[in-house]
Amino acid sequence: MNNGDYHADLDAVNLYNQLKGGKNLVTSMNTYFDKVESDDSYRAEQFVTNIGDGDYDKGMKILESEYEVYTFQAGENPLYKDFIDSLKEKCDDLKADGK
Repeated sequence: MNNGDYHADLDAVNLYNQLKGGKNLVTSMNTYFDKVESDDSYRAEQFVTNIGDGDYDKGMKILESEYEVYTFQAGENPLYKDFIDSLKEKCDDLKADGK
């Protein structure tokens, strides 16, 4: 997974949540990407908040719980770890073991 994939995953969830209320696609996209460009943590923070149905802390708990279940069942996955770590740090770019 590269930064483009990471961004696409987060953007899809974030834009879906904006649009499901019947908002205009073009307006929603313009507003969203303006915020992404002006705030490095916006994309990740909104993703976690959307996962938590509007509650950032709830979203992070859900994601951490899913990660724990996954690693218990399938073992450690470096990509999944990088994804969760990036979200915890509200990073706009995917962190890959400090690389």
